[in-house]
This record gives sequence, structure tokens and C-alpha cells, in this order.
Amino acid sequence: MKNGLYRKLAWNNIRKNQSTFLPFGIVASCVVAVFYMIFSISAQSDAVYQGQQSMEMILKFGTIVVGIVAAVILLYTNRFVMKQRTKEFGLYNILGLEKKHIAKVIFWETAIVGLGSILIGLLAGMLFSKLLFLIFINMLGLKSKIPFRISYQVLAVSIGIFALIFAINMFFNDLRIARLKPVEMLRESAAGEKEPKAKWVIALLGVVMVAAGYYISVTTENPMKALNLFFVAVLLVILGTYCLFMAGSIAFLKLLKKNKKFYYHKTHFVNVSGMLFRMKQNAMGLASICVLSTIVIVTLSTTISLFVGIDDERRVRYPKDVDIRVVADEKVKDEKMVQQLEQRGERAREAALRLAAKQKVKIKAEEVYTVYEASLFWKNNRFYMDQSYDLDALVNVSVMTVRDYNAVTKTKYKATKGKYIVLTNKDTILYGDDLQIGEQTFACKQKGLIDLKRFADNYSQQLFILVPDTKDMLTLQHAFEGLAKHLMYSGMKRKVTFDLSGSKKDKTAYGSKIGDWMETEKVEGISLIEDYYTTLQTALNLYASVFFIGIFIGIIFLGATVLIIYYKQVSEGYEDRKNFRIMAKIGLSNQEINQMIRSQIRLVFLLPLLVAGMHICFAYPIIRKIMAMMNLTNEKLFVMATVGTCLVFAGVYLIVYKLTSRVYYRLVGTR
Repeated sequence: MKNGLYRKLAWNNIRKNQSTFLPFGIVASCVVAVFYMIFSISAQSDAVYQGQQSMEMILKFGTIVVGIVAAVILLYTNRFVMKQRTKEFGLYNILGLEKKHIAKVIFWETAIVGLGSILIGLLAGMLFSKLLFLIFINMLGLKSKIPFRISYQVLAVSIGIFALIFAINMFFNDLRIARLKPVEMLRESAAGEKEPKAKWVIALLGVVMVAAGYYISVTTENPMKALNLFFVAVLLVILGTYCLFMAGSIAFLKLLKKNKKFYYHKTHFVNVSGMLFRMKQNAMGLASICVLSTIVIVTLSTTISLFVGIDDERRVRYPKDVDIRVVADEKVKDEKMVQQLEQRGERAREAALRLAAKQKVKIKAEEVYTVYEASLFWKNNRFYMDQSYDLDALVNVSVMTVRDYNAVTKTKYKATKGKYIVLTNKDTILYGDDLQIGEQTFACKQKGLIDLKRFADNYSQQLFILVPDTKDMLTLQHAFEGLAKHLMYSGMKRKVTFDLSGSKKDKTAYGSKIGDWMETEKVEGISLIEDYYTTLQTALNLYASVFFIGIFIGIIFLGATVLIIYYKQVSEGYEDRKNFRIMAKIGLSNQEINQMIRSQIRLVFLLPLLVAGMHICFAYPIIRKIMAMMNLTNEKLFVMATVGTCLVFAGVYLIVYKLTSRVYYRLVGTR
């Protein structure tokens, strides 16, 4: 046989099997286009905003993720395509075509679809990349005069990657043909006709894993610990979901079958039996739909929240426009060194005022205070050092004079010699009336909550100790440092914070120059200078990149979900066509058959969506803590983004349900 004949057979097969090849080709083209667009923008990120390594890193990471997801989707859906055509290949073999001939036909089919998808995808990617690039730089608040170019390197890499993916598909297709016998080819489309056994151990394991993942999400309080355990919880829930759909669903249907009162009803009998016979095959697809749906909702809701809530996040991170921290050259040991530290702080303040006059801005709402800070471990009103670093017991302690704290927070606490005022961000961690630091005990006069707007720290627990004067600050410093030679983040510093009035341009210019200005003015002891306005652009770059990548990953996962649903409907349509025709012959009316079809389809479609919704509800607590650790404390915004994403996704999901159901009804031959 000549190659021309193989190409002709392949082309005819593609035309005759449009319901199988067309959706695959469309999704493949979209995946190629999305990958090219993300890769193209990532390759030009240095031209977008010089020096922003975080943005460039996120874009490149997103390109890798999109590439991996694209490969998984194309490899996974290729399996569906081949599954539906196994019987066709068996007929070719019976009619005289050898396996090597069938393999050549499949080669040309894959080559035609692959080449067409890559070309269409790249053309669409190049066509829309410019628009996408302009949208991206506008999200960053930059001018749109940045040149956009088509990179031949990006084109070459994109072609190479997707050519490799389609080559892998060819390999698996050939391997599948080589391993099947002609009779198996004819019968494989009917695989799964034997009633599956209830695998109770796997079902129970699924329940345990999902419950463990939910437990981690609901009970984890510490944000740092939540971040560490998040991926553990995700892995447990994903594995548990597959176990529940593959084994738990069958076990549940077996229980329904044992209930004779429920089972021996003509509608229930057909529905339960039909679901039971095909659940092993469908369970993988349903679990995949559920997992992908959850990923889409989580990805979109979190990235939308981060991008929309950037102002809230920045204000939590920077309550004041400018924050200057001054330290001594060596460890502060006595009151004289405290006074020297305060003098350094005053010089920094005066230098800041001089720069404000030059930059046409005014300083307002100043706050100047001395604070000793350290990170230790805390339990039962006792500070201690722990080599195991238990994050649940980690606490950031700050020591201030009552006078400074009252001046900053406008409170009216009163100092009493020998008794300290203890404030925390969580009232549940304080017990008793004494604080124990190592072997020393200090009496507490009053307990309460700190000013959360001013001193909120979403990473860990916080504890403020208010003392009458600097002498008591030094006493506590010596006590803390007696626990260990080196405490985490320990030291005394003078903080100078203030807001700015003026135009945004002048405020940004002030923030960008204050560091160099302090060096010019020869102000000593500056350990850190942070400002709201210059860091806003950095945060915008980071979150816009995350949002940008999140939207595209969400779209790709949504496309994968739609494709899996479509192929599932097609495969079920072919399998059910014969069964429902038999039911019609034995006396069931078209109305009864249609009612059974609708009930089964609704159950199959709604189950992944309902389970995904349950996953989202239980994942919310741990995701909220991680978002808070990123300084997004606007819970209302996050709830609205999550609910809105769920509603939009459910709407799209139902539209897909309606459209794919028509394909199913057409294949089954009923209305």
C-alpha cells in the first residue's frame, strides 16, 4: 500500500468522525494558542518592566505550568478518541488490514490533526498576542508604547513542544494497536459489561483521605503551618476523590441494590443497574471533572481576590506611607544607649522632613517610638526556646513603653511599677496573671487586644508587653536574651513612620529617593526603609502576573473539563444506544426511557459539581488563612470572588450539560 492511500484513509476517517476529531482539534488549537501567548509575553517580560524579577519568575513559571497542563490534556483526551475507535480498527483488521497498516493510518490521522492544530493555534496565538500584551501592560498601569515583537525562538519552542506531545500520542496509539487482538478490538467498546465488585477497602480509604484533607483545612490555625500543609491537604483530597468515585460510588450503588424496597422499582432498577455496570469506566472521568472544577474555582477566585484587593493588601502591609527603622551599631545595653538610639531616630526624621520640602510633599500623622522585638515560643504564659520550631507556639513579642503605645494608638493605658500590661492579637492565648521568661516571673496588670489595624501580623501570634519606662524595656530584653544567645529577629529599634500629602507622582518620587537621601545626609543606623507607593508597583507587577496566569490556567482547566464531559457523553451515548433500544423492545415507553436518561445524565453531571462545591467549602478556611498571610484580610472580597466564580462556573457547566446532552440524545436515538 502506498502512503497516498494511508493519507486518503486517514483524511476520510477524520471527516467521518468529526464528532470525535473536531472537539479534540479545537481544544488542541486553543491549548497551543494559549501556550504561545503566555510564552511570548513571558519572553518579553524584561521589556515590560525592567528589574522586576518576581513578575518575570511568575510568568515563566506560568508558562511551564501551562505547558504541563496542555500535555496532560492532550494525552488524556487522546485516550478517549482512541477508545471510541477501537471497534473501527478491529473491523479494519477483520477486512484484511494488518496492524502495521492500521498504525500507518493512525500516524497520518495524528499528523494531520496535530499539524492542523499547531498551525491554527500558532496563527491564533500570534493574532491575539498583541491584544493580550496590551491588556497585560495596562493591568500593570504602564503606558502602551512598549513595542511588541514576534519571537522566532518562541515559535520554534512551541512547535517543538507540541510536535513532541503529538509524537507521544502516536507512540501510545501504536502501542495500543500492537497489544490488542482483533477480537478484543471488536469487543473493547463493550468493556465494563461485567458487574464491578464493591471495593470496600478503597472506598473506605477514599473517605479517610478526604476527611483527613478536610480536617487539616478546618483545624489548622497558624497561617505558616497552613501554607506547609495546604499541598498535603490538596493531595489527600484529590486521591480521596478518585477513590470515592471509582470505589465509593460502586459501593454506594451496591447498598442501594441490596435495599429491595428501593431497588425493585422499574425506574430505580434500570437507573441503578445502568450506573453500576458503567461506573468503573465513568468514575475516572467524573473524578477528573470534579478535581478540574475545583482547581478552576480555587485558581480564579484566589487570583481575582489578590488582584482586585491589592490596595487592601498594601494597606495592611503598610499602614503608613513611609516606615523608617533605625538601629544601634551594637546591642543596646543601658539607658544611655537607648537615648543615643532615639537621637538617631530624630536625625532620620529631620532628614525625611528636608526631603519632603524638596519633593513638594508634606509629612503628616507622624509616629515615632522605640520598640524591642523578638520571635520566641510561647505556651501557658511562658516564653521558651524550642529547637523543634513548633509553628503553633511561635509568637512575635514586642516591648514598648506605655507612653509610646498610647501616643501611637490614642489609647489611655496607665503604667504601674512592677506590673506590665500584656496585649495580644488573640485573646485565647493568655492565661493567668504572670509571665514567665525562662526562670524569671513578671506580674501582669492588665490584658487585652492590640490595635489590629496598626500592628496586625497575619503570619503568627503577636504579644505586646507595655512597660512604664525604658529601664523596664531593658530588663525584659535581658530576660529574653537569657533564654538563648541568639533569638530570632531580636533587637531594639527606633521607628519613624508617617503619611504623605501631595500628588501620587510626587509621593512615589519621594519613596524612590528617600533611601539614597538618607545616605547623602549621612544618617546612621538605617536598617530598613519601606514605603507604600514604590512597593505598590512591585506588588501590582506580581499580582497582575499571578492573575494573568491564573485566568489562563483556569481557562485551560475549564477547556479540559468541557472536553472530558463531551467525550464522556459520546462514549456513554454509543454504549447506551443498544441498551435503550432493547428496553423499548421489551415494553418501556419512550417517555419512560427519556425520563430514565434524564435522571442518569443529571446525576452524572451534578455529582462532580456538587462534590467540587463541597471541596470548596471545606478548603475555604485554609485558603483564607493563606490569603491572610499574603495580607489580604478583606474576607468579604474573597467570599464574593469565590461565590461569584462558583456561580459563573456553574452557569458554564450547565450550558455544557445542555449542549453535550443533545449529542448524547442524538447518539442514543431518543428525544
